[in-house]
Amino acid sequence: AAACECALLSTLIGNMEEVIQPGVNGWLTQRELPYVFPGESRNTTVEETALRDELAGRMGWFRDHPHETVEMGLAARRTIFTGWTWEQQVEKVAKMWNEVLHGF
Repeated sequence: AAACECALLSTLIGNMEEVIQPGVNGWLTQRELPYVFPGESRNTTVEETALRDELAGRMGWFRDHPHETVEMGLAARRTIFTGWTWEQQVEKVAKMWNEVLHGF
């Protein structure tokens, strides 16, 4: 999405905290929804309702601020091409494995 100049919206999952700079190239939420298996029935928790409200609020912000959203999308693309290219990621992963295998 970032490489396609889309502003980002994510929970704190995976490496999103490393990619997303809140208010610059997108928004992060502080919560995650628990996975619900298909057909599973259960009540919605207060935390789930709060997360849905937060996500809806951020999506509404994108809708209500089209110019800023475009700017965020451009910033997201710059983020990807200044630190997240395939070559850069290969170097980071190789360094990580070298440290794991041979110590710091």
